[in-house]
Amino acid sequence: MDSDRFLRRVLWILAVFYVLRLLAGAFLPVFDPSEGRYASIAANMAASGDFLTPHLWHEGVFQSFDGKTPFFFWLAAGAIRIFGQNDFAVRLPSFLASLGMLAVCFLVLRRFRSPAETAWGLLFCGTGVMFYVFSGIVLTDMVLALCISGAILCFAAFLALDPSAKKSERMLWGLAVFAFLGVGFITKGPVAIVLFGVGPFFYLCFFRQWRKLSAFPWFTGFALFLLIAAPWFIAKWMDDPEAVKYFFYNENFKRFVSKEYGDKYGAGREMHFGASLWMLFLVTIPWCLVPVCALFHKESRKEFFESASVRDPLEGTILFAFLGMTAFWALTSRVLIYYMLPVIPCASLWLACRTSALGDRAVRFRRIALSMGALFCILTLGGLLGTGAALGIGGDASAYGIMRLADRLRHEGNLPEDVPFCFLREDPYSADFYNPGLALRHHPKLSAEESFLQNQDAILLSKKKYISKLPENARFREAGHSGKWVILIPDRLLHGDGQE
Repeated sequence: MDSDRFLRRVLWILAVFYVLRLLAGAFLPVFDPSEGRYASIAANMAASGDFLTPHLWHEGVFQSFDGKTPFFFWLAAGAIRIFGQNDFAVRLPSFLASLGMLAVCFLVLRRFRSPAETAWGLLFCGTGVMFYVFSGIVLTDMVLALCISGAILCFAAFLALDPSAKKSERMLWGLAVFAFLGVGFITKGPVAIVLFGVGPFFYLCFFRQWRKLSAFPWFTGFALFLLIAAPWFIAKWMDDPEAVKYFFYNENFKRFVSKEYGDKYGAGREMHFGASLWMLFLVTIPWCLVPVCALFHKESRKEFFESASVRDPLEGTILFAFLGMTAFWALTSRVLIYYMLPVIPCASLWLACRTSALGDRAVRFRRIALSMGALFCILTLGGLLGTGAALGIGGDASAYGIMRLADRLRHEGNLPEDVPFCFLREDPYSADFYNPGLALRHHPKLSAEESFLQNQDAILLSKKKYISKLPENARFREAGHSGKWVILIPDRLLHGDGQE
């Protein structure tokens, strides 16, 4: 097939599977802890109208959430106000961010590369398993990935412009870099600038391309960056300077150099140093197999890994970018798989450029690649729906099922009226998000026994595994169950005096 037809087929595949991904996000429950936490924060923001300070219930206290800047929560809260408090709304920002990354890939490749390379880049990025999964997850990191990768690709485009390019085009690509960085800063702070800068910095140093920066719109761009990023930090400093200090020092510096960094919202998760090296392959499945296969073919190896390609401003910048981000995360144990999301567009574009260099072998590979991309999207979508049903609705990874059951039983008259609900032992974040008008009492994390004894005037929601840990003289009636959750009514609540 010719290159234009190849590109059209890729676009059709992406259109179909991203519509399906959007629909799937409306049926998958939010999972605890991360998705439930961010969904709850967005719901609280939408309900309160306080767009300065995100808030959440944590260990029984309704408190400010100082671990993240608020841009993602603004987007999610806005979606909730438009579409209602549901799974679709809170997942919409991440979904739109994934489309934004594909759009930036398309614009850069169409401007500087052939239709075939554009098609390869979109296929590698859009049908990658991890990219497809996280395009509908309630996390700040997909929006951050758009900002970082968008800034890198726009900077690479700026460097790739011919000397004869119009000044307006240079200005446009340059300002786009600052705009992406400004939004990235208000999404998750200084990490946006660090991850953007590490790769391009070493590329400029290695090939001594600093002179190209003389045409970069430094003054206008920096003003644009401040216009986007500074207002919230100024307002927040005037309201609560300690929160700003905590965010910059504890969350953006100390957490990467110390195990005990004073986390207010639970212990930070540890990985081994260098974990990002194997994560690089994981986030590029299945297309990381392309360079692996090229290694075992003499002619393909020479064409695919041609060293001269590194000197190309576009290829060189994105190569240094995704390798630089991987190296940066390899130096800390505080790395999670979704921190590697900005790597995906850069790695995908580099793979696209190198795959097109294979010539006729790349042309013959097109039909197989289209089938592979569709197959992996189908498998990923099926896996997501299956996981959502098993863990979110039929399991205990989300409070979706039990909160919906509690609401239904209350409306059917099977539960006492005007009695609060309280979770036994664990207080999942998703419960606050799925609270359909029920009075929900939040408590610090206690043992199952302590929680039962202190809340016998409430309807208890518990994981089944905690029932065996209740006091031997505990008396209650089971009102219903959903998956691994159960609703308990203490006898004291039923009889008033605690006697049977």
